[in-house]
Amino acid sequence: MDSEMSAITGDDSADEVRQWWHPPDNEVPAVLDPQVVVATADAAVTLAPVRVFSTGVELTVECRRRVPLHGDPTARAFIRQQGFVGVELADGRRVVAERLRPPTEDYSLRQRSGGSDDLCATFVYWFSPAPPPGDLVVVVHAVDLDLPEARVTLRAADLAVARDRVVELWPWAPPPAFDYEPDPEPVPPAGGWFAERSSLRREFEPCNPRSQAEAPISLRAQ
Repeated sequence: MDSEMSAITGDDSADEVRQWWHPPDNEVPAVLDPQVVVATADAAVTLAPVRVFSTGVELTVECRRRVPLHGDPTARAFIRQQGFVGVELADGRRVVAERLRPPTEDYSLRQRSGGSDDLCATFVYWFSPAPPPGDLVVVVHAVDLDLPEARVTLRAADLAVARDRVVELWPWAPPPAFDYEPDPEPVPPAGGWFAERSSLRREFEPCNPRSQAEAPISLRAQ
């Protein structure tokens, strides 16, 4: 993944690429308590335990419904729904969630994964690099749940304590170069249907167009 992202972004620093696209795989994060972002009698948005790493913060947003979606024509829309998610830094800068676009600003908020059932749709976001000192405000607007825009604040003191509790398991190192060699095609047992099919495929396999193009062509009349 790191080498792929480096190729996409044009950045030769694997460590910087790693920071942008996913949490460190050599750390045990510290966890902040979950919070309710907004709730009504029929729907709610919650911020599941926030995971704090040395290079950023992982946010899990859950869109919940009280009534299951069986037979509800809006079920498909709910499964796709992620709403609008963003964060506001202590210095006033705002970062809105992106899915696949490479980072172009000082900070990035990317949706890494998601899933849903009849009652809850869950979306995981990676914010990086680590925010500056101060509060971090998470803003969510779950439009399809008919919920208003709402926000919760991750307090500066809690974030600072969490960063100090992050455990590094081992020093991070870039992954070794990966040269993929495809496995050879399996050979079917002789005498069976698969062996006969394989033989027919070889018999009727089209000629190499390049070899045909390189063959001399005679223009003399026969």
